Amino acid sequence: MRVLSPLYTACAVTMLTVTPGCSDSGGSTNGEADAGASGSSHTAGANSGGQAASGADEPGIAGTDGGAPSVHTGGRGTNSGGRGASGAGEPGIAGSDGNAAGGDNGGAASTGGGGVGGGEGMGGDTAGASSTGEGGGSAVGGRHDVPDWVEAMPTLDNGLPWDPGIPGDIPTGSLDTTLADDQMTAEAINAALEDASRRGSPTNIRVVQMPAGTFDIAGIVTPQNYTILRGAGPWGSGRTRLNFDADGGVASGWPSYPAAVDVVLASGSNVPAGSTQVTVTDASSFTVGDVVQIDQLDDLSYVAILDGGYDKRAPYPGDYNGPQSPDGFRSVASLHQVTAINGTTLTFEPPARMRFDEAFQPQAWRVARRDEHGLWWFGLEDVSIAGPQNGAIAYREGAYNWVQNVETDGSQDGGISDNHIAFSHEFRSEMRRVYAHHTTGGPYSGGANYGLTLNAATSESLIIDSIVVFMNKLIQTNAAGPGNVIAYCYADNTSANGGDWMDGAINGSHQSFTHHLLVEGNWAANMGCDTTHGNSGRMAFVRNYTHGRNSTYESSGNLRAANSDGWQREMAFVGNVLMSEPGARYESTGAYEGGAAIWRIGQMVWGSGDQYDGQTTRPPQNDMQYDGAAWDSRQATFTTKALDMLWRHGNWDSVTNDVVWDPSLGAHALPNSLFLATAPGFFGTTRWPWVDPTGATATARVAALPAKARYDAGTPFAR
Repeated sequence: MRVLSPLYTACAVTMLTVTPGCSDSGGSTNGEADAGASGSSHTAGANSGGQAASGADEPGIAGTDGGAPSVHTGGRGTNSGGRGASGAGEPGIAGSDGNAAGGDNGGAASTGGGGVGGGEGMGGDTAGASSTGEGGGSAVGGRHDVPDWVEAMPTLDNGLPWDPGIPGDIPTGSLDTTLADDQMTAEAINAALEDASRRGSPTNIRVVQMPAGTFDIAGIVTPQNYTILRGAGPWGSGRTRLNFDADGGVASGWPSYPAAVDVVLASGSNVPAGSTQVTVTDASSFTVGDVVQIDQLDDLSYVAILDGGYDKRAPYPGDYNGPQSPDGFRSVASLHQVTAINGTTLTFEPPARMRFDEAFQPQAWRVARRDEHGLWWFGLEDVSIAGPQNGAIAYREGAYNWVQNVETDGSQDGGISDNHIAFSHEFRSEMRRVYAHHTTGGPYSGGANYGLTLNAATSESLIIDSIVVFMNKLIQTNAAGPGNVIAYCYADNTSANGGDWMDGAINGSHQSFTHHLLVEGNWAANMGCDTTHGNSGRMAFVRNYTHGRNSTYESSGNLRAANSDGWQREMAFVGNVLMSEPGARYESTGAYEGGAAIWRIGQMVWGSGDQYDGQTTRPPQNDMQYDGAAWDSRQATFTTKALDMLWRHGNWDSVTNDVVWDPSLGAHALPNSLFLATAPGFFGTTRWPWVDPTGATATARVAALPAKARYDAGTPFAR
């Protein structure tokens, strides 16, 4: 366990699916495995067999033998180094119940045996130690304050903790350049950032300081590696306000994509969840430290792509969100950092959270390389932005980047259209204490009115302690990768169709196939996953409060506290307080019904009328076409629907006026958090966890969320 920052402390959490009817990869539905021996493990060795670079600037490199994590010194911070390989646990072998256990010592074990719907390996009680630095993950201990029944949550985490964001903490940097008022142009800001970047490194982040005042900016401000663009503050009379023209904003350059290489697997085999290595046909295009993407062709037995051909590799001519994939779309993807290369075998961190099957042609490709490609270690801080009509802030293809103490204001000075802040192909990056509000077009439907978004395989990233209000979709993912966390945010007043239709406040799925997302401790008008552009799966919604309606917008359609729309998979809702208006029904699982409900399940497939997943076992046809043919001709028949794969335990709701527990689980203890060991620093003396569904009164159930308290007081950035 380590202290990440004054904001939070990491916590290891062991997760394992035992839900009947759920498979480890989603490709099978009977959840059975051939009988076999239980998993075994070995104690970690003294070192990983790898090597570490000495000095302050380079990360320690983990070994290649799949053993203990590296403990060499190097990289940012003390005792810093790359995360080791898969840890001490040997692969768990699936038992007759489809689940396997790793050993008592070591990191996450690999996937269980290869029976039909084979069981996933489970990490041991004590995690292997790892160090912190560029390329490093968390140095976590064993399970913290997590009841045994949590292992039954359908998230298939194989003992892997959620440990999102920048390792250690967001760096403060050292002053490099102070800009004068007459230097507040896009050209001068860009020149200062480029100059500062030449003197920077991961351990020497250079600050370009902007003055207080309001400045009209024409054009794009382009982030640069190892720099912070910092204003005087985002709020009040002494703030730094940037009023961009319609084509302006803060955005990294458009990416270029190297070729993908095939992952080498024997026929019928796979890269198991929990693995930290892949063998490729040719490793010459990779170097240690690269951020790489691993993906595979869609397994249409569990991926319902619908028209979700965006934010992922695709068969379209030319490169599109990665190198072209002539054989089909690749909705399931994850980002990792290479820690060692041995021949054609890449070792990486963090471990894979999804299984990649030989049958679906898994590939690997370089997303970003330090000093050569992509955005590394850039921060935007203490500034207010308005005006851009093509998105205000966009980070593309990079690692260890952040947005902190920033307002994006869509209410005046030209407003904002498109995403307020978008991360695409970002690894271990953060949005922290953001205030994003309003849009140019008002409460209308569509992607011109989105708030904070994690897109295109973005992995292991964090949105925390932020305020997002008055737009279409407030916080959401689009074909994101695993390990992301949305935590302790205030998300309210979401609408579409001119305001009548309640849209998504925290929406875990807007493109297939986001997976392994944690939504924890938020105040939201609603939360869940839509199937507008395909399904997603393996998400956990823990200790949130949902209002079931907007506080200001008078929306009357699609009112709900929580939703898991058609063909969503392995969704877990635990320890939440779910509200709705008087007269609401408890749940709606068939054709769309008007009025309010606590739960809407299996419904609202956009563009398909009142279709719901109980009507048909085959998701709607994909209307995307290329080469003159619709792609959906291979969409498989599903044998399960969202309700079958929804896992609910310990949620209080205003219809039953009680806590509803899963009767198959005898234990009712709730974890404080699935990624924190202690209260975040911004809670101060406020009660944490602030949501307790077992409280006897309303005030006992729901205390104060700092982000909402700041908003209600009219001081969104006050500490």
